[in-house]
Amino acid sequence: METSGDGPEGQSEAARLLAELTAEWSPGDVTGLPQRLQIKEVTLIPPLFQPRAMVDRHVSELRRVVKAGGDFDPVTMIKVGERSILIDGHHRHAAYRLEERPDLPVIWFEGSPEDASLEAGMMNSKAKLPMTNAERQNYAWRLVLIDRHSKARIAEASGVAARTVATMRTVRKSLGTAAAEYPTWWKARRAAQGSPKDLTPDERQVWMEEQAERWADMMFRQFGSKMSGNPEVAAMTLEKYFGERLDAVLVDMGYTRGDARDEEF
Repeated sequence: METSGDGPEGQSEAARLLAELTAEWSPGDVTGLPQRLQIKEVTLIPPLFQPRAMVDRHVSELRRVVKAGGDFDPVTMIKVGERSILIDGHHRHAAYRLEERPDLPVIWFEGSPEDASLEAGMMNSKAKLPMTNAERQNYAWRLVLIDRHSKARIAEASGVAARTVATMRTVRKSLGTAAAEYPTWWKARRAAQGSPKDLTPDERQVWMEEQAERWADMMFRQFGSKMSGNPEVAAMTLEKYFGERLDAVLVDMGYTRGDARDEEF
């Protein structure tokens, strides 16, 4: 079950959802709540509690573990009214769901929805599949749009510098009600600067990371684990694909063809 929707003019979707949950939530003892939960009972609110994009190849790796009968560490939930809402563990939840597991292990978050919106980012920053720089900045921008947290708490939760959060606040102020129309930080910043012709180095890095993630997912959907499981064939494929441009790719990766040949395994 997934919750989403457009917010009022000038208010981000995440801010609207957080306001709704805060109004509905009341503190309570979580010790009596179940340690396993039916998949169908899990409510997903991606605009608020999913700071990173879903990575298909990571879900596929987790599904193999589930298919073999394994369990992962519990996902983190928060109880709001009658709903059990997923804070952290979206890839694990997807793996269980796609393998048609009836339930999954859970732990319960004791704080408020506002605290949980920060916790989601901190948990992902420490995960085995760390957030990219683009994901951290976009998550920080989302928190800035919510406009409920201090600069220090946003910086801690997202892993971006406090000065970057300060810049985001300035951009939000300059964009006014239109700020909520920009879901990614680099687009918001470009809009605030009047859409300059060239990206700054930081903005270009974010754009490249977002693009690389999309291309990697496209490759995974096409090839599955065939390329990663056959590195020699993958290397030959890339050499044929890039042709004379392969040297430039290797330089960007910090190698040359000579380095690759001389490396001992």
